[in-house]
Amino acid sequence: MHIGKAVEYFIENLLPEAAIRLAISQRFGISANNYFSLMKQIGRDCAGAFSLGAPQSSGEHKALEENELIDILSHLPQYPLASNRPGVSFSLAGAQNKIPLFRKKGIFHLPLHGAASNCIIKTPMERVKSSVVNELFCMKLATRVLRHVAATEFLPLPGISSLVVQRYDRRESGSSLQRIPQEDFCQLASLPSAMKYECDGGPGFRTCAELLRTYSTLPAPDIMLLVRWAAFNLCIGNMDAHVKNLSLCTIEGGLRLAPFYDLISTLQYPQFNGDLAMNIGGRRNPVRIGKAQWEHFADEIQLPRAFVLKEVQTVMRQVIEQLPNVVEELRLTVPDKLFIADLKQNILQRCMNALRLLR
Repeated sequence: MHIGKAVEYFIENLLPEAAIRLAISQRFGISANNYFSLMKQIGRDCAGAFSLGAPQSSGEHKALEENELIDILSHLPQYPLASNRPGVSFSLAGAQNKIPLFRKKGIFHLPLHGAASNCIIKTPMERVKSSVVNELFCMKLATRVLRHVAATEFLPLPGISSLVVQRYDRRESGSSLQRIPQEDFCQLASLPSAMKYECDGGPGFRTCAELLRTYSTLPAPDIMLLVRWAAFNLCIGNMDAHVKNLSLCTIEGGLRLAPFYDLISTLQYPQFNGDLAMNIGGRRNPVRIGKAQWEHFADEIQLPRAFVLKEVQTVMRQVIEQLPNVVEELRLTVPDKLFIADLKQNILQRCMNALRLLR
Protein backbone atom coordinates (compact mmCIF):
# COMPACT_ATOMS: atom_id res chain seq x y z
CA MET A 1 0.00 0.00 0.00
CA HIS A 2 1.18 3.52 -0.81
CA ILE A 3 0.11 6.51 1.29
CA GLY A 4 1.01 10.15 1.86
CA LYS A 5 3.41 12.15 -0.28
CA ALA A 6 4.37 9.18 -2.46
CA VAL A 7 0.79 9.00 -3.76
CA GLU A 8 0.51 12.78 -4.11
CA TYR A 9 3.74 13.00 -6.11
CA PHE A 10 2.80 10.01 -8.28
CA ILE A 11 -0.38 11.85 -9.30
CA GLU A 12 1.35 15.22 -9.69
CA ASN A 13 3.96 13.77 -12.06
CA LEU A 14 1.21 12.64 -14.44
CA LEU A 15 0.02 16.22 -14.93
CA PRO A 16 1.39 18.80 -17.38
CA GLU A 17 3.68 21.43 -15.93
CA ALA A 18 4.12 25.19 -15.77
CA ALA A 19 1.89 27.32 -18.03
CA ILE A 20 0.01 24.32 -19.44
CA ARG A 21 -1.06 23.14 -15.98
CA LEU A 22 -2.07 26.68 -15.06
CA ALA A 23 -4.16 27.08 -18.24
CA ILE A 24 -5.96 23.79 -17.61
CA SER A 25 -6.59 24.64 -13.96
CA GLN A 26 -8.10 27.98 -15.00
CA ARG A 27 -10.18 26.22 -17.65
CA PHE A 28 -11.83 24.03 -15.01
CA GLY A 29 -11.75 26.53 -12.12
CA ILE A 30 -9.46 24.32 -10.04
CA SER A 31 -6.28 25.25 -8.19
CA ALA A 32 -3.13 24.23 -10.06
CA ASN A 33 -1.97 22.62 -6.81
CA ASN A 34 -5.10 20.48 -6.42
CA TYR A 35 -3.63 17.48 -8.22
CA PHE A 36 -6.40 15.00 -7.53
CA SER A 37 -9.17 17.34 -8.68
CA LEU A 38 -7.26 18.18 -11.86
CA MET A 39 -6.73 14.50 -12.56
CA LYS A 40 -10.44 13.82 -12.13
CA GLN A 41 -10.97 16.19 -15.07
CA ILE A 42 -8.14 15.11 -17.39
CA GLY A 43 -6.97 11.77 -16.03
CA ARG A 44 -8.85 9.15 -18.03
CA ASP A 45 -5.81 8.45 -20.28
CA CYS A 46 -2.37 9.10 -18.75
CA ALA A 47 1.16 7.81 -18.98
CA GLY A 48 1.23 4.10 -18.21
CA ALA A 49 -1.84 2.18 -17.09
CA PHE A 50 -3.15 4.61 -14.47
CA SER A 51 -6.39 6.54 -14.88
CA LEU A 52 -8.56 8.64 -12.60
CA GLY A 53 -11.93 10.32 -12.87
CA ALA A 54 -14.15 7.46 -14.03
CA PRO A 55 -13.92 3.73 -14.64
CA GLN A 56 -11.73 2.83 -17.61
CA SER A 57 -13.77 2.08 -20.69
CA SER A 58 -13.16 1.52 -24.35
CA GLY A 59 -14.61 4.98 -25.00
CA GLU A 60 -14.59 6.06 -28.62
CA HIS A 61 -12.19 7.46 -31.20
CA LYS A 62 -13.40 10.39 -33.31
CA ALA A 63 -11.75 10.45 -36.74
CA LEU A 64 -10.20 13.82 -37.59
CA GLU A 65 -10.11 15.44 -41.01
CA GLU A 66 -6.82 17.17 -41.77
CA ASN A 67 -8.33 20.62 -41.19
CA GLU A 68 -9.68 19.48 -37.78
CA LEU A 69 -6.27 18.13 -36.80
CA ILE A 70 -4.56 21.36 -37.84
CA ASP A 71 -7.14 23.36 -35.87
CA ILE A 72 -6.52 21.32 -32.71
CA LEU A 73 -2.72 21.54 -33.03
CA SER A 74 -2.76 25.25 -33.85
CA HIS A 75 -4.86 26.05 -30.79
CA LEU A 76 -2.90 24.01 -28.23
CA PRO A 77 -1.39 27.21 -26.72
CA GLN A 78 -4.92 28.49 -26.04
CA TYR A 79 -6.48 25.10 -25.25
CA PRO A 80 -3.77 22.71 -23.97
CA LEU A 81 -4.58 19.04 -24.45
CA ALA A 82 -7.66 20.11 -26.47
CA SER A 83 -9.36 20.88 -23.16
CA ASN A 84 -12.15 22.77 -24.95
CA ARG A 85 -13.39 19.62 -26.72
CA PRO A 86 -16.33 17.73 -25.14
CA GLY A 87 -15.48 14.22 -23.97
CA VAL A 88 -11.71 14.83 -23.86
CA SER A 89 -9.90 13.58 -20.74
CA PHE A 90 -6.19 12.85 -21.10
CA SER A 91 -2.99 14.08 -19.53
CA LEU A 92 0.68 14.30 -20.54
CA ALA A 93 3.55 15.44 -18.36
CA GLY A 94 5.93 18.21 -19.38
CA ALA A 95 5.80 21.87 -20.33
CA GLN A 96 5.66 21.52 -24.13
CA ASN A 97 2.43 21.63 -26.12
CA LYS A 98 1.51 18.16 -27.31
CA ILE A 99 -1.52 15.93 -27.54
CA PRO A 100 -2.18 12.17 -27.36
CA LEU A 101 -4.12 10.78 -30.30
CA PHE A 102 -5.08 7.42 -31.75
CA ARG A 103 -3.84 6.58 -35.24
CA LYS A 104 -5.17 3.76 -37.35
CA LYS A 105 -4.39 3.18 -41.03
CA GLY A 106 -2.91 6.68 -41.30
CA ILE A 107 -5.96 8.45 -39.85
CA PHE A 108 -5.66 10.35 -36.58
CA HIS A 109 -8.50 10.10 -34.07
CA LEU A 110 -9.32 12.09 -30.96
CA PRO A 111 -9.75 9.74 -27.94
CA LEU A 112 -13.00 10.48 -26.10
CA HIS A 113 -14.60 9.29 -22.84
CA GLY A 114 -11.57 7.34 -21.62
CA ALA A 115 -10.46 5.81 -24.92
CA ALA A 116 -6.73 5.08 -25.12
CA SER A 117 -4.25 6.87 -27.37
CA ASN A 118 -1.36 5.19 -29.19
CA CYS A 119 0.74 8.17 -30.29
CA ILE A 120 1.68 11.70 -29.24
CA ILE A 121 1.92 14.70 -31.55
CA LYS A 122 4.36 17.41 -30.45
CA THR A 123 4.05 20.85 -32.02
CA PRO A 124 6.92 23.37 -32.36
CA MET A 125 8.03 25.10 -29.18
CA GLU A 126 6.73 28.66 -29.12
CA ARG A 127 10.17 30.25 -28.82
CA VAL A 128 11.96 27.64 -30.94
CA LYS A 129 10.29 27.02 -34.28
CA SER A 130 12.93 24.49 -35.40
CA SER A 131 12.34 22.25 -32.38
CA VAL A 132 10.42 19.63 -34.38
CA VAL A 133 13.22 19.12 -36.92
CA ASN A 134 15.80 19.22 -34.13
CA GLU A 135 14.10 16.51 -32.08
CA LEU A 136 13.35 14.43 -35.17
CA PHE A 137 17.03 14.48 -36.16
CA CYS A 138 18.22 13.61 -32.63
CA MET A 139 15.68 10.81 -32.23
CA LYS A 140 16.58 9.31 -35.61
CA LEU A 141 20.25 9.50 -34.65
CA ALA A 142 19.48 7.86 -31.30
CA THR A 143 17.58 5.08 -33.09
CA ARG A 144 20.80 4.22 -34.94
CA VAL A 145 23.14 4.61 -31.95
CA LEU A 146 21.15 3.77 -28.79
CA ARG A 147 18.47 1.71 -30.58
CA HIS A 148 16.35 1.67 -27.41
CA VAL A 149 14.29 4.68 -28.54
CA ALA A 150 10.62 5.56 -29.07
CA ALA A 151 9.66 5.50 -32.77
CA THR A 152 9.36 9.02 -34.19
CA GLU A 153 8.34 10.50 -37.54
CA PHE A 154 7.79 13.86 -39.23
CA LEU A 155 4.22 15.04 -39.81
CA PRO A 156 4.16 17.71 -42.53
CA LEU A 157 1.03 19.82 -42.19
CA PRO A 158 0.23 23.25 -43.67
CA GLY A 159 1.45 25.89 -41.23
CA ILE A 160 2.26 23.53 -38.34
CA SER A 161 4.52 20.61 -39.20
CA SER A 162 4.83 18.43 -36.11
CA LEU A 163 6.43 15.34 -34.62
CA VAL A 164 4.63 12.02 -34.14
CA VAL A 165 5.95 9.82 -31.33
CA GLN A 166 4.69 6.26 -31.04
CA ARG A 167 3.67 5.43 -27.47
CA TYR A 168 5.70 2.57 -26.03
CA ASP A 169 3.25 2.34 -23.08
CA ARG A 170 0.47 1.08 -25.35
CA ARG A 171 0.16 -2.32 -26.99
CA GLU A 172 -2.44 -3.57 -29.43
CA SER A 173 -4.41 -6.47 -28.04
CA GLY A 174 -6.87 -7.75 -30.61
CA SER A 175 -9.16 -4.86 -31.49
CA SER A 176 -8.28 -2.83 -28.37
CA LEU A 177 -5.29 -1.04 -26.87
CA GLN A 178 -3.65 -2.33 -23.72
CA ARG A 179 -2.16 0.27 -21.37
CA ILE A 180 1.32 -0.68 -20.13
CA PRO A 181 2.34 0.31 -16.57
CA GLN A 182 5.20 2.78 -16.32
CA GLU A 183 6.70 5.25 -13.85
CA ASP A 184 9.20 8.01 -14.50
CA PHE A 185 12.16 8.44 -12.18
CA CYS A 186 10.56 11.29 -10.22
CA GLN A 187 7.67 8.96 -9.42
CA LEU A 188 10.05 6.14 -8.51
CA ALA A 189 11.97 8.44 -6.19
CA SER A 190 8.73 9.86 -4.68
CA LEU A 191 9.64 13.39 -5.73
CA PRO A 192 7.51 16.17 -7.28
CA SER A 193 8.13 17.20 -10.88
CA ALA A 194 9.63 20.49 -9.61
CA MET A 195 12.63 18.40 -8.47
CA LYS A 196 13.37 16.83 -11.85
CA TYR A 197 16.58 18.90 -12.11
CA GLU A 198 19.60 17.92 -10.05
CA CYS A 199 20.36 21.56 -9.22
CA ASP A 200 16.91 21.75 -7.54
CA GLY A 201 17.72 18.79 -5.32
CA GLY A 202 16.59 16.11 -7.75
CA PRO A 203 18.31 12.81 -8.56
CA GLY A 204 21.65 12.57 -10.32
CA PHE A 205 23.20 9.58 -12.06
CA ARG A 206 24.17 7.90 -8.77
CA THR A 207 20.52 7.85 -7.69
CA CYS A 208 19.34 6.78 -11.15
CA ALA A 209 21.64 3.75 -11.00
CA GLU A 210 20.37 2.96 -7.49
CA LEU A 211 16.77 3.11 -8.73
CA LEU A 212 17.59 0.71 -11.54
CA ARG A 213 19.29 -1.71 -9.13
CA THR A 214 16.24 -1.51 -6.87
CA TYR A 215 13.40 -1.79 -9.38
CA SER A 216 14.66 -3.10 -12.73
CA THR A 217 14.24 -6.79 -13.51
CA LEU A 218 17.58 -6.68 -15.35
CA PRO A 219 19.56 -3.83 -13.79
CA ALA A 220 22.93 -4.53 -15.43
CA PRO A 221 21.88 -3.97 -19.07
CA ASP A 222 19.65 -1.07 -18.01
CA ILE A 223 22.53 0.70 -16.25
CA MET A 224 24.61 0.19 -19.40
CA LEU A 225 21.81 1.90 -21.35
CA LEU A 226 21.91 4.73 -18.80
CA VAL A 227 25.65 5.19 -19.49
CA ARG A 228 25.03 5.31 -23.23
CA TRP A 229 22.15 7.78 -22.74
CA ALA A 230 24.43 10.10 -20.76
CA ALA A 231 27.12 9.98 -23.45
CA PHE A 232 24.62 10.50 -26.26
CA ASN A 233 23.09 13.57 -24.62
CA LEU A 234 26.56 15.06 -24.20
CA CYS A 235 27.25 14.44 -27.90
CA ILE A 236 24.07 16.04 -29.21
CA GLY A 237 24.14 18.91 -26.72
CA ASN A 238 20.98 18.01 -24.82
CA MET A 239 21.36 20.04 -21.64
CA ASP A 240 17.75 19.37 -20.63
CA ALA A 241 18.13 15.61 -20.07
CA HIS A 242 16.54 15.31 -16.61
CA VAL A 243 15.08 12.39 -14.68
CA LYS A 244 11.55 12.76 -16.04
CA ASN A 245 13.07 11.75 -19.38
CA LEU A 246 13.78 8.35 -17.81
CA SER A 247 11.11 5.78 -17.00
CA LEU A 248 10.63 2.16 -16.11
CA CYS A 249 7.90 0.25 -17.91
CA THR A 250 6.65 -3.31 -18.02
CA ILE A 251 8.42 -5.17 -20.82
CA GLU A 252 7.87 -8.92 -21.27
CA GLY A 253 6.54 -9.24 -17.75
CA GLY A 254 9.31 -7.37 -15.97
CA LEU A 255 10.19 -3.76 -15.15
CA ARG A 256 12.83 -2.42 -17.53
CA LEU A 257 14.22 0.95 -18.54
CA ALA A 258 11.74 2.37 -21.05
CA PRO A 259 12.72 3.44 -24.57
CA PHE A 260 14.31 6.89 -24.60
CA TYR A 261 12.36 9.98 -25.62
CA ASP A 262 12.58 13.81 -25.63
CA LEU A 263 16.07 13.87 -27.17
CA ILE A 264 16.87 17.32 -28.56
CA SER A 265 19.95 19.52 -28.98
CA THR A 266 19.23 22.45 -26.69
CA LEU A 267 22.69 23.92 -27.34
CA GLN A 268 21.36 24.98 -30.76
CA TYR A 269 19.53 27.78 -28.96
CA PRO A 270 21.39 30.47 -26.98
CA GLN A 271 18.32 31.20 -24.84
CA PHE A 272 18.55 27.75 -23.22
CA ASN A 273 20.81 26.84 -20.30
CA GLY A 274 24.28 25.79 -21.42
CA ASP A 275 24.99 23.33 -18.57
CA LEU A 276 23.99 19.69 -18.24
CA ALA A 277 20.87 18.96 -16.18
CA MET A 278 22.76 16.12 -14.47
CA ASN A 279 26.46 16.46 -13.75
CA ILE A 280 28.97 13.97 -15.09
CA GLY A 281 31.77 13.38 -12.63
CA GLY A 282 31.01 16.59 -10.76
CA ARG A 283 30.90 18.87 -13.82
CA ARG A 284 28.00 20.32 -15.77
CA ASN A 285 29.96 22.33 -18.35
CA PRO A 286 29.84 20.05 -21.42
CA VAL A 287 33.17 21.23 -22.86
CA ARG A 288 35.07 20.39 -19.66
CA ILE A 289 34.08 16.74 -19.26
CA GLY A 290 37.01 14.44 -19.91
CA LYS A 291 38.52 11.16 -18.77
CA ALA A 292 38.70 12.09 -15.07
CA GLN A 293 35.02 13.07 -15.01
CA TRP A 294 33.87 9.89 -16.74
CA GLU A 295 35.98 7.82 -14.32
CA HIS A 296 34.34 9.59 -11.38
CA PHE A 297 30.96 8.99 -13.05
CA ALA A 298 31.81 5.27 -13.26
CA ASP A 299 32.65 5.20 -9.56
CA GLU A 300 29.33 6.89 -8.69
CA ILE A 301 27.25 4.33 -10.56
CA GLN A 302 29.50 1.46 -9.37
CA LEU A 303 30.76 0.24 -12.74
CA PRO A 304 34.36 -0.47 -13.78
CA ARG A 305 36.07 2.63 -15.13
CA ALA A 306 37.46 0.87 -18.20
CA PHE A 307 34.03 -0.45 -19.12
CA VAL A 308 32.41 2.98 -18.87
CA LEU A 309 35.18 4.69 -20.86
CA LYS A 310 34.86 2.08 -23.60
CA GLU A 311 31.07 2.48 -23.80
CA VAL A 312 31.31 6.27 -23.89
CA GLN A 313 33.89 6.20 -26.68
CA THR A 314 31.78 3.70 -28.62
CA VAL A 315 28.74 5.99 -28.45
CA MET A 316 30.75 9.00 -29.61
CA ARG A 317 32.25 7.13 -32.55
CA GLN A 318 28.87 5.70 -33.53
CA VAL A 319 27.34 9.19 -33.48
CA ILE A 320 30.07 10.44 -35.82
CA GLU A 321 29.58 7.44 -38.09
CA GLN A 322 25.79 7.75 -38.26
CA LEU A 323 25.46 11.53 -38.73
CA PRO A 324 25.65 11.40 -42.56
CA ASN A 325 23.15 8.53 -42.65
CA VAL A 326 20.56 10.52 -40.68
CA VAL A 327 21.05 13.54 -42.97
CA GLU A 328 20.40 11.29 -45.95
CA GLU A 329 17.38 9.64 -44.28
CA LEU A 330 15.71 13.01 -43.76
CA ARG A 331 16.79 14.57 -47.05
CA LEU A 332 13.54 13.96 -48.93
CA THR A 333 11.09 14.48 -46.07
CA VAL A 334 12.33 17.48 -44.06
CA PRO A 335 12.53 20.88 -45.75
CA ASP A 336 14.90 22.69 -43.35
CA LYS A 337 18.19 21.60 -44.95
CA LEU A 338 20.25 24.51 -43.60
CA PHE A 339 19.23 23.85 -40.00
CA ILE A 340 20.01 20.14 -40.36
CA ALA A 341 23.44 20.90 -41.84
CA ASP A 342 24.23 23.26 -38.96
CA LEU A 343 22.96 20.77 -36.36
CA LYS A 344 25.03 17.96 -37.89
CA GLN A 345 28.19 20.08 -37.86
CA ASN A 346 27.69 21.16 -34.24
CA ILE A 347 27.14 17.57 -33.08
CA LEU A 348 30.22 16.44 -35.01
CA GLN A 349 32.39 19.11 -33.39
CA ARG A 350 31.10 18.21 -29.91
CA CYS A 351 31.86 14.54 -30.46
CA MET A 352 35.38 15.26 -31.72
CA ASN A 353 36.06 17.48 -28.72
CA ALA A 354 34.60 14.94 -26.27
CA LEU A 355 36.76 12.15 -27.74
CA ARG A 356 39.87 14.34 -27.51
CA LEU A 357 39.18 14.96 -23.80
CA LEU A 358 39.05 11.21 -23.17
CA ARG A 359 42.71 10.67 -24.11
